[in-house]
Amino acid sequence: MTIKHFDQVHTGKYNCRPIPPQNVQSPPLSLALGHAPHSTSITVSPVGELSEGGSVTLTCHSEAAPPVESFAWFRDMETGSIPDSFRPQLHIPRLKYTDRGEYFCVARNSLGTARSKLLLLNVTYSPKNTRVAVTPSGDTREGSYVNLNCVSHANPPASRHAWYRILGDQVLSKGSVQNLTFLSVRAQHSDPPKNTSVLARPSSVVDAGRPLTLTCSSQANPAVDNFTWHRLTPNGASVQC
Repeated sequence: MTIKHFDQVHTGKYNCRPIPPQNVQSPPLSLALGHAPHSTSITVSPVGELSEGGSVTLTCHSEAAPPVESFAWFRDMETGSIPDSFRPQLHIPRLKYTDRGEYFCVARNSLGTARSKLLLLNVTYSPKNTRVAVTPSGDTREGSYVNLNCVSHANPPASRHAWYRILGDQVLSKGSVQNLTFLSVRAQHSDPPKNTSVLARPSSVVDAGRPLTLTCSSQANPAVDNFTWHRLTPNGASVQC
């Protein structure tokens, strides 16, 4: 017997026996209507905002007959599945900002597969990798335009910024916007030399007739490219060398 289009009316138990009738028949065979997975979806626990450092569990649901035999989890449309994710639940015990992305699951049984819709896992996190982007790049000439942009990765994006200038031992507030612009840069915008010191080699106590090297170092922006040397006389006068 051949059933060309098996559907619900054909489900049940079947057996056969030889013709002409004899007192022999086969054991019953049960036929059920099966289908590949469908209505595949994801639920999230806990519900609500997810923050870095917290935990989350994603659960894949799917209707299938026979029941789903295996699951797989994917992220951001990557070709390969997430390692060790072949279960109905994907548990992330400690969220990192890099876990933010779109996830989906795939359910499989002997009759086929089905994929869920994309789920955005929106992880909030504080500003990271903060840096200053300078436009134009490179050395800045006095009198030219320069823009300083405070760049930071954050979710939600940073809404407040603060600029500071370090002048010697002082920290001076310079603004509260993301972009700090100088239409005409002047020398006072740079950092003057500080922490200036002299190093004597081989030692500050020198035998008569031996060579001595004095090295002057100083922190500045732009870097110091010219130094002058002075010698203090016993009476306190300064004599340029």
